[in-house]
Amino acid sequence: MGQIIDLCEPVMEQITTTHTSLDNPTGLMAVDTPGLVKKEIVTDNENEHTVATEYWLHGERVHRSVNMKLKKWPEGMEGFGAAFS
Repeated sequence: MGQIIDLCEPVMEQITTTHTSLDNPTGLMAVDTPGLVKKEIVTDNENEHTVATEYWLHGERVHRSVNMKLKKWPEGMEGFGAAFS
């Protein structure tokens, strides 16, 4: 039988990081860890909308994820659109 999950309990949000130790071999870290700083870098222009999310721990970047949405195909790539449809 699996573990019972209490849906009334708050869920602690975690991220996967490059910061591992003997106490934390998986690199999972709660986003409310003391010293952990979240930064978002946003690029929005006529071609793309990109959000890069970084987490820094005491001056060391320990996580980076990027979400990019193309607003239009890059020049010269129009012919490839049919292959992805």
